Amino acid sequence: MGVKFAELSEGNRLKVLKAREDSAFFQKVRGTTVTTLYNNPLVWRHFGYEGPSFEFGGYLERGFDDVSWLPDPSENASPKAS
Repeated sequence: MGVKFAELSEGNRLKVLKAREDSAFFQKVRGTTVTTLYNNPLVWRHFGYEGPSFEFGGYLERGFDDVSWLPDPSENASPKAS
């Protein structure tokens, strides 16, 4: 676009990134960033992630359904077992 990336408007930065998002380099940077982010215990609390559950018996008995920011599902979404 003829100027440094940092000098572009937010909209034009997004256009530049969208134009390159299928490149191998972009996907490598994206994958490394996601892996590094989600493997960092210091950021887990910001996502509401309590960490690995295996050593505590898994998620079934450890709040797999305690998401408070979603509305409650309707009764017919998960019918009671008979």
